[in-house]
Amino acid sequence: MATLTNQPGSAALFNFTKILEELDEGHQTIYSQLAYLGSGILYARRGKMDQADFFFAKVISYLHGGDSERARADQREYLRIIMMMYYVAEYHALSQRLAASDRLLREATECCAAGHVTYFMSRIKLLQARNAIAAGATASQVDRLLNEAMVFARFNQSSVVQVQAAALRSNYHRELDDDQ
Repeated sequence: MATLTNQPGSAALFNFTKILEELDEGHQTIYSQLAYLGSGILYARRGKMDQADFFFAKVISYLHGGDSERARADQREYLRIIMMMYYVAEYHALSQRLAASDRLLREATECCAAGHVTYFMSRIKLLQARNAIAAGATASQVDRLLNEAMVFARFNQSSVVQVQAAALRSNYHRELDDDQ
């Protein structure tokens, strides 16, 4: 939470270190992966991409080998895996690796559908729309993704995503109008 709410990085890193060095020394639980993810997000948000790359590589490796983990995961772990997929996809998008980001977003969408989970879908669809804009997709493709993001955001009562999607749509169409 400290990382995602932009709290001081030192407190978050202390907690991640505590997980990795004391609570999960063997790095065998999902909590180590969450500590790696949090560290990667923290460094990426501070523009320290070399450090972020180190931690995200660990999470990416875990996700690539995670089919058996997902099959055994309880509901909480399953949700954590979907969350990790989303943030790794966001990281790929930030690093201009749109194909990797889109691939992971499709996989996250499949996991959401298989587990009947809608909570993450608004953010997934919003990131897919951002990626589509960056990749030069058609206006109808972008609008479809933004509409889906809005539907899931309304359903899950996520006013933050609703505002972000509306702002993205407005800015996108303004730029389209300016280009014509």
